[in-house]
Parts: sequence; C-alpha cells; structure tokens
Amino acid sequence: TNAPHAFNEYLYEFRTQIKAVGLPSSWQGHRPTDAQIEAAARSTFDSSWSRMEKADQVTVSRGPVADVLTVTGKAKGVRELKQTIILYHDRPRADFAIWLDKLPFGGNWLNQREAVFVALPLAIPNFTIRHELPGCVIEPYRQQFKGSLTGHYAIRSFTDLSNDKYGVTVSPVEGSLVCYGEPTSTPMVLQHENIFKRDQTYPAHSRLYLYLLNNMWDMNIAVSQQGPVSFQWALRGHAGDWKTGGADRFGRGIQQPFLMWRADGKNTGALPAGGSFMTVDAPNVMCSVIKPAEANGRGFIIRLNETTGDETTATVSLPMLPAIESVKETSLVENDRAEIGKGNTFQITL
Repeated sequence: TNAPHAFNEYLYEFRTQIKAVGLPSSWQGHRPTDAQIEAAARSTFDSSWSRMEKADQVTVSRGPVADVLTVTGKAKGVRELKQTIILYHDRPRADFAIWLDKLPFGGNWLNQREAVFVALPLAIPNFTIRHELPGCVIEPYRQQFKGSLTGHYAIRSFTDLSNDKYGVTVSPVEGSLVCYGEPTSTPMVLQHENIFKRDQTYPAHSRLYLYLLNNMWDMNIAVSQQGPVSFQWALRGHAGDWKTGGADRFGRGIQQPFLMWRADGKNTGALPAGGSFMTVDAPNVMCSVIKPAEANGRGFIIRLNETTGDETTATVSLPMLPAIESVKETSLVENDRAEIGKGNTFQITL
C-alpha cells in the first residue's frame, strides 16, 4: 500500500524551528511578552527522520508455544536498540517489545525537539477506528467534540481498526499515545495550544503509530529523557468488526493478564480448593474497581463499565465477601440511589 514506513519500524524525529517571529534566542529567566507569546503561535518546525538502517544482530529462538525474534542495532537518538517479536503458533496474536538506551537530548530545546515512534502501517480497506477511553469506547474524529485534539490520542486498553469483515486490535501496555494516518508530534511553544491538530477529517489510511517518547510540550515532561526504557504492546487479527472480534476483551486481557503461582505445602485453611472473588456473566461488562465506600462509610464500591455500547443486564456474584445486606446504585460521587438487590449475587442493567 506504498506505506512510507516498514512494519514495527523505529522512527526518530528531530524538529528544528525554521520560523520564529519576534522570539529571542533565550528567555534568560524573564517572562516573555504577550507579543512574543503570540509570535510563538506562528512558529513552524522542520522535521528530519531517522530509523535503524542496519541490524547488528538478529536471533530466532524456536519453542513449543511460540518463536521469538530479536533484533539489536543502533540508531539516532539511542545508544542501543533492541526489538523483540513473539509469534505464537496456535494463536492469531503477536507480542512486541522495544528496549532503548536513550541518549540525552543534544539540541537547544527553545528551538529544537525530538520524538520516538513505532510504525504499524496496517492496510485495512474501508476501515473505522474504535479505541477505549476511561469508561467508554469511541470512534475518534466522528464522535469527539469539535475543536478537540486529533493529532494524537491517549487511549486505554486498545485501539481497533477494522471493517465489517476483518480487523486488527492493538493493545499498548506502557505507551498510551497513538497517532492515526501519520506520526504527528506537534511542538508546543510557550504553552500555545492552538498549534495542535484539530482537523476532524478521517485518516485516508489505516496506518497506526505508537508515540513512545517526546519533549515537544513545555509542561511536566523532561527535556532530556536519557537512559534505558522499554515499551510493550500486543497485536491480534480478528474476523468481523471490533465488537464481533472482541477488541475490548482482548485489550482487557493484555492489560490485566491472568497471573498464577504454585502454592506448596498442606492446605490447612478453611476455604475450599477452588473459588472466585468475583464473577460477571456478561463478557462486555468489566469491573474496574472494588474498594471500601467513602461517602457513606459502609460497605464496598464496585465500578462496572459496559464496553460495547449495548444495553446489557449482567449478573454479578461476590462469594468471597461477607454477607451483603443491600446493593444500591450510586452517583459518581458515591451518593446512594435506588436499591437494586440483596445478597452476594445481584443483577444490574448498564
């Protein structure tokens, strides 16, 4: 599809200011004038892009469950770079990791910036995008407020690009920033937010970019981010659209993996050999929190989210808690509302 970048390619962007109307070379500890702040909004930056041109070493380890491909090399912006891909034999899923020994920022931050991306140039015709935000799943561009940012998005457990026949779900573990269509870094000068991309035109291509590191914004982000750092993400193909393909369940499984350990010795406790702290019988209803109640001082707060936009009645069971006298809906600030059940098993409609 003539994508400008290869799949899983490390990209390093170095940006240099080429137009800075009325800006001095240094603030020297003084607050800029209003005129200088307005001039910052008209500043423009040029970009130079680099990638790992040649690998120093490539190894393949074959196992009974998966094969592991490891590539090490050097590139601009880092002392060393290692990428790992785990390809499972019997699952339509691949796990990715990138380890960077980041070099210190070597530019003049007033008029130079840097960023690190990983390219995932998917080729899905007639695609739509869905990604998870806190408490909901939306279609960016088409389901966001006019004037809100479209250059990059901070997502939660997944983003999915699919049509009605097939698609791909990506779940980033450490880095939550993504760009659609093209990598968009957007240097901010003097906290001028009007330079951010806000065009709500849908991307022409289903290319996805993980936005891993940057010092583009003059806020609580370190100018120099040197040292070792690693990022992981998982990718999976599926049949059907994002709902049919279970994108929400895949993202949840990556972010909250099943953990197990072996307990040796005799079982002298009072609990049975098997059990559950909590069950929810609807796959599109997720429990995000169980915590002690704060507002009314009694009981527990359980936060449940419906993840596909479909009205759903779910049965919730909490067999490990003490006997529950009453189950009530609450407001977002935990004020009690109507009672919906009694006992340790109850139903709720979301």
